[in-house]
Amino acid sequence: MNLCTANKKRCSLFFHFFISYKKSLAIGIAFSISALILWCYWNQYQHNNDVMIKESYTWRQLHTALNKKTADSRLLNIVQYYSNIKSNNYDAFVSMDLARRFIEKGDFLKAENQLKKSLIQTRDSNLQSLIRLRLARLQLEQKHINSALKTLTKIKGEGWIALVADIYGDIQSIKGNNKEARAAYKQALCSGALKMLVRIKLDNLPS
Repeated sequence: MNLCTANKKRCSLFFHFFISYKKSLAIGIAFSISALILWCYWNQYQHNNDVMIKESYTWRQLHTALNKKTADSRLLNIVQYYSNIKSNNYDAFVSMDLARRFIEKGDFLKAENQLKKSLIQTRDSNLQSLIRLRLARLQLEQKHINSALKTLTKIKGEGWIALVADIYGDIQSIKGNNKEARAAYKQALCSGALKMLVRIKLDNLPS
């Protein structure tokens, strides 16, 4: 009987404590959960930041190597292998650098393949638009008019209107559609052409 009474008293005291301090307990639990989430987020952020710093350093090394006059086919093969095993913005930059080198060597087909690969490597819409601009210009250089037009239609965003209009004007000029070409060139003159390009540079600066 005494044991039963003692248990009831303990239960009553616990219930009274819970009722009296339930708001404080709820706030404490909420803060604890928030702190745990914040800690997990910070750890993930630190990890991602470290990875991006390493990727940035690797890209700069490869970019410097590709810009040297001594860059040969062996180096191009090594860089190509590197760009094939990963997929992020810096790998897209590597593929774009390779495309530029292939253009300089006159190998437009390989350059086009590198640009198409770089589109898959990044999810950044602005960077994808920049890549598509280069791809459309390259396709136009090869007289692949329909392919260039198709590439241009996939570029979205007001900041790219002028650059798209410029290439579109070139296409219409080649096709002999001077009226359409003139309208496109006038549109290119009326828009702020470099806004998105500057945004890409800002977004990819190391933190």
